[in-house]
Order: sequence, then C-alpha cells, then structure tokens
Amino acid sequence: MNDRSSKANSSKALLSKPTLASLSGVFSAVATIASLLGTVGVATIGPLSAAHAQVIALPPELVSDPDLSAEELAQVRAFIDEHAPALLRSADREKLMAARLALVTPLANPAASAPFRIGMAAALDPTLAQMMDAKEDLLVINALVISGELATPTALSRLTAALSSDNAPIRFQAAAGLRRAFSAMQSGTPAVRADQADDAITAIGNRLAREEDPIVIDGLVAASLAAIGIDRHRTIAITQLSTGLIANTRAAGNNLRGEAYANALLRASSGVRDALGKPGGAAAPAAAKQAAELAGSIIAHARLVVQASKLPVIPAGDNKIPAVREAYAQAIGAAGQLLQLAATTLNANARVALPDLVASLRAGTVQRDTQFTLDAETIIGGGAGVPAMARPPFDFPANHFVK
Repeated sequence: MNDRSSKANSSKALLSKPTLASLSGVFSAVATIASLLGTVGVATIGPLSAAHAQVIALPPELVSDPDLSAEELAQVRAFIDEHAPALLRSADREKLMAARLALVTPLANPAASAPFRIGMAAALDPTLAQMMDAKEDLLVINALVISGELATPTALSRLTAALSSDNAPIRFQAAAGLRRAFSAMQSGTPAVRADQADDAITAIGNRLAREEDPIVIDGLVAASLAAIGIDRHRTIAITQLSTGLIANTRAAGNNLRGEAYANALLRASSGVRDALGKPGGAAAPAAAKQAAELAGSIIAHARLVVQASKLPVIPAGDNKIPAVREAYAQAIGAAGQLLQLAATTLNANARVALPDLVASLRAGTVQRDTQFTLDAETIIGGGAGVPAMARPPFDFPANHFVK
C-alpha cells in the first residue's frame, strides 16, 4: 500500500507551535487591531517620538503600596487627569497612544498593589466608559487594552460585556484584555474577588460555545489558559474552556474552518494537557473528565472533516503536507496526549492505547484518510465494538461523540 507515510518524518512527532503559514490569519487580525491602536499595538511596542517617549512615571513605592494614603490617591488622580483627556482625542492618534502608554506603564509593574489598581480604575472609569460608548473602534479597543491592564472588577465587567460585540476585532481585543487581566492576577495580588474572576471565566466559556470567528476563538482559548495558570481558578477554567470548545466543535460539524481553527484546538488541548500534568497543580476529577470530553470532541470533529473529504489530499510525488492538514494533525496529536493524561488523572492505573492518528493524517492519501476514520471510531465510537471513550475510566455513552 502506497501511503507515503515516510514523508511525515516521525509519525509520533508533534510540533508544539502552529506553522508560519497557519499564523497568517492571526497576523491579519492583530494587524487590524494594531492599525487602530497606532504604533504601539497589542503585543508589540514600537518607537514613539522623543517628546511622547518621556513618560512621567508614578513612584514605584506608590505603585506597590498596599495601603495608599489620601495624599497618594490624590497623586494618582492628578496623574490620570494629566493623561486621560488625550484618550478621547481620536483625531490625534499619537497623543492618544502616548497617553495610553503612560497609563498602562505602572500597571505593568508586577508589584502593583490591589489598592493602586482600584485607585487607578476609580479615576479612569468615567473616561473609559465614554470611550466604550464612542462610535470609533479606535477608542473602544484602546479602552479594552487599558481595562485588561487594570484587572479590576469594573474592568472585568467591561471586557466580558465586549465579548458580545458584533465586531470581531472588538471581541478579539476583549479576549486579549481578559488574558492580560488573568496574567496580572498570576504575578501579583488580585484586585478582584475569586467569584468575580470565576464569572469572567464562565463568560469566556459561554462565548466560546457560540463564537464562529477562528481568530477570536483562539483569543478566547488564550484567555482561558491564562486563567488556568491561577491555582485557585484552574478547575473552573479547565471546565469552562472544555465545555465551550466541546459545543463549538459540535457546531462546526464537518465544516473545515481552516488552519486558525485547528491551531485554536491545538492551543486548547496542549494547554489543558500541560495544566493536568503540572506537578502539584492537578485539577478536580470532574475537570479531568471534561478535558477528556474535549479531546474526544476534537477527534470527532476531525473525523467528520476527513469523512467529508474536506482536507486536501497530497498529490503523488509531492512531499509537502498542506498547512491546514498539518494543523489538524498537530491538533489531533495534542488531543490524544490530553486524552491519555486525563485517563491517568481519573485513574492512576489507567492506560489508554491509541492508534497513530497523526501519521494517517500526515500521509495525506485517500487510503490513509479512510484508516484515520476507522481508527478514530475505535476511540470515539461510530464503528463496530465498544469505543475507548465508553470504557473506564471515561465511561461516556457509546454514541456520545457521534450523535
């Protein structure tokens, strides 16, 4: 049988990062937002003019003070009053950009105290509310950037509300802001209660269930993984990420949503896998079972895509794997690893042997795609016999993944 599997290198080799070709959609989305933010974008800081580069900073001891005095709060308000007006001047992007940089710089300090964040938010919230009500996306997206750095209760509310926007770049930036907020909670003293953070995590999961834009989905996954990095929120974050993506993959059915979608599935499955395997950071068994269901749902979605012949077949004599096929192969590989780790989390003695789905996908022939479908059915059902997911330690109904 000519399956051309040799061109896939090692059948068990998994890349941990998306291919450069598969990142083109992400670059496009970030470029759209960066154009609204100015030279200083979401993830990169470019040069400012000499005048605007000289930011008057608040004293580090004030930023880290856990008990701000009235005098220090007045200093914070004066700092806000100096820079906030420029945030509303959409006609002068360079001044807006310089003001935003000045305001977020002290918030990037890992030692920034909760009282400082709350004091900054109290002084900034009226301006941010005006920005959110503006017609210009430039102002809305900048408000979301600042909200993510503030990481306060009002900031989380603003960000989660923006997840329902009709505008995909705004939803993407809301997800990016939530990721930054959870990252701030990881590195410093949280300025929000645990239940407020849990509400934001749940909002991300709810949006994931119905989001159709692959770039926004990837942003939501990244936000969820940032929450998973916080010990006290790990279980709910795994559960909500898994629940949201399970619903999303079912809605996707046999539709090929492209490389960006497959990379979001890869990011999710590898991130949850790493969280389950973190020493001393294991999640509750219920979350491990949700993670197993996520892995099974990813495999089920890929099975439908392959059955519908949506992935490009590799022509005879061609050694290049199409980027979208490779992206799905990596996602399936990570899902298989997640499934095996979830099994041992549920039962330390459990061992789940899986067929080599990755090699079949990378082979890129009609024959091997048929083999992929048959092998996937031994895991999730739809074929003869009892699938692995219907046996201990998973015990899902036999038709759970193939309804």
